[in-house]
Amino acid sequence: MREELRFYAPGFSLKVEGEEPGPRGFICHQITVEQSVEASARLSFSVFRAGTEKDLALWLEEALSFFRLGGRVEARAGYGGTRLLIFRGCLTSISYSLSVDSIGEIHLEAQDFLFLLMKGRALSSRHRGGFSQVRDHEVVRQVVDLYPVFERKIIQETENRHPKVQQKQEEFDYQFLKRLAERNGYLLYSRLDQEEEKTVFCFVNPEEAHRHGRRHELLFGRELRSFTPQFDLSGMISRVVVRGWDPMRKKEIQGQAEAREGGATEEIRILWPSPPTLEVSLPVRDRQEARSRAQALLRKHRTLLQVEAESLGLPEIQAGDRVEVKGLPLGRGPGGTALEGAFLVTQATHQIGEGGYHLRMKLKRGQK
Repeated sequence: MREELRFYAPGFSLKVEGEEPGPRGFICHQITVEQSVEASARLSFSVFRAGTEKDLALWLEEALSFFRLGGRVEARAGYGGTRLLIFRGCLTSISYSLSVDSIGEIHLEAQDFLFLLMKGRALSSRHRGGFSQVRDHEVVRQVVDLYPVFERKIIQETENRHPKVQQKQEEFDYQFLKRLAERNGYLLYSRLDQEEEKTVFCFVNPEEAHRHGRRHELLFGRELRSFTPQFDLSGMISRVVVRGWDPMRKKEIQGQAEAREGGATEEIRILWPSPPTLEVSLPVRDRQEARSRAQALLRKHRTLLQVEAESLGLPEIQAGDRVEVKGLPLGRGPGGTALEGAFLVTQATHQIGEGGYHLRMKLKRGQK
């Protein structure tokens, strides 16, 4: 297809429990899909009455029967006759308003299958005493294996073996796994394999997340319509020190991690007599675990540059993918910080409707 024709005739399609709502008299003119590497993906849309010949009460009754809470939903988007899967999950919210001049409108929201983990405790009855001598990724796999909705699992290995890993009484499975992800500096999210149309669970190091997603090139003035970088020193940390206590030897345990490159420039570093340092006390068993926790915290707080960008609608881009930004009018920011190159897509918002198809993204500097 010629490049200038690639983005003609954008459109989307919806299915609820495998059935399209249109033939039932439910008209949807716009959808929004929000994907993130830090939360469940969300789909929001509204449906209207097709014409006014059908009684409102009857239409509403049929709508509430068709759009059932917990029902499976799929959304696709694309151009011409091509539609790629951009969302798969279940309906989690239905709302509507009754008024004397109402024409019939229902607002609906859905979340991807991470929602099931947010309300489930699949392992609670099997492992009340927790796990002994395990690494975190082994626990994650045991939990996720109990959720067959995830047809593929990308679970990256973690380093440290723990004498005890236990789910807290107040934690659902998602909160439990999220805690394990955070102490390793990992991301926990769900994505879609668009080629095989499978739902994929991801527990990965953010520096390697792009290896499990797809790579895309965004040229400013072609696909990429706006690029808004923000340089902010307030949250930047270039050194982390984790301190713990060894009760047997009665001595302090210490581990640290320091950014070697990609942080503040030399001109900025001179503002501080020493590197901006975060010091925390955590329960750690040895120096290796303290160092691993420090590296995880450094990955989380090493954020000098954040980017918001908007492009033409690209259904193939998902949170967790890598994009290569090219063709900016000015390729460097303050202190010579490179703006072009590889970024991790931490958030992708697809909006398709009367105004066309647009994709908004939040980007974080990725690895080349």
